[in-house]
Amino acid sequence: MAWSAPLYRAYERRLLKSLPPDQLPNHVGVILDGHRRFARAEGLADYTASYRTGMEKLRELLQWSAQLHLPAVTAWVLSTDNLRRPREELDPYFDVLVELLKDLPDLAASLGCSVRVIGSLDLLPPRLSDAVARAEISDPALPTRWHFNLALGYGGRDEIVDACRSLVNKLIESGVPEEEIADHIDAAGLSAHLYTPDLPDPDLVIRTSGEARLSGFLLWQSAYAECVFVDPYWPEFRRVDFLRALRDFARRAMPRRSPATKLATTSHCLAPAPAMSRRVRADQSRGARRAVSTMWPSTWRVIAPNQRTKLTLCTNIASARHLVGTNKSPTPLTMTIAVSVTTNGPSSLSRAGGGPFFTKAGSPR
Repeated sequence: MAWSAPLYRAYERRLLKSLPPDQLPNHVGVILDGHRRFARAEGLADYTASYRTGMEKLRELLQWSAQLHLPAVTAWVLSTDNLRRPREELDPYFDVLVELLKDLPDLAASLGCSVRVIGSLDLLPPRLSDAVARAEISDPALPTRWHFNLALGYGGRDEIVDACRSLVNKLIESGVPEEEIADHIDAAGLSAHLYTPDLPDPDLVIRTSGEARLSGFLLWQSAYAECVFVDPYWPEFRRVDFLRALRDFARRAMPRRSPATKLATTSHCLAPAPAMSRRVRADQSRGARRAVSTMWPSTWRVIAPNQRTKLTLCTNIASARHLVGTNKSPTPLTMTIAVSVTTNGPSSLSRAGGGPFFTKAGSPR
């Protein structure tokens, strides 16, 4: 709504100020999902208008990324599974993709980025593959400050298969005996034959439309990436959604002060409470949906009546379980929670099992 635009601009400025440049991801992957659902939700007569809106949003994403000096961005616009859809659905999308590829060289030159198209390009129709070849032609005299990859006809499993074939062929060409080829296949060798061997692995993967899965996107490279699943369909993805994802990533990437440092100036008396489990709803903003269920053998309660000194205690919960609104088995992860209590006066910190949790010098035992 028009009345909310100034509020969002102010919020964007606030988010921008909160982003430490040295904590931003080196490589962001984006899964552009939800074009057809957006068209149905908006009551559009066909999908073409939704596709055009989505590709215009991709142009905006490149501008946002350039302004933030992100080193690399990979956007997945067409999967190998998508190629199995009916021709009447694919042809309008191919037309819009051809328009995008035609504009990419000039847009990339203005933003100082290189363009690479990755995927099983041999599966694309001729008009699309010809547009890809033209889009990757760049002027070597122009400066390149960052890299943009367009995943087109891409499948994560296909990429790994292609990397294996390429590695085996190279070993054969180099004269490695057939019986020794298996001994020369390792993770480093496969990584060198992926579609993006010269780029860092993605630190952050964003998927729109509320779907909480990667669907094989950068399957090998995203093994250690943080994943953010946002509710808006791709055509309605906003800059504020992008900045929120980067802000949350930067917060988790920031070097954390040790609990000992935080407790160096004061100590407190805490005693373990009975074992319990809790479900914590985290980040319920429209830009992200995530449910986290945590279980731990003991929690803490404060035994410090009439005390007012502020304490922040951070504890790692190794048995936290991440639930994303499905009935599938939860995936183990490590989570850090912060507990704030207010006390006043001298006391000491203790934990279950007896003995102080911190020494007088403030270092953990």
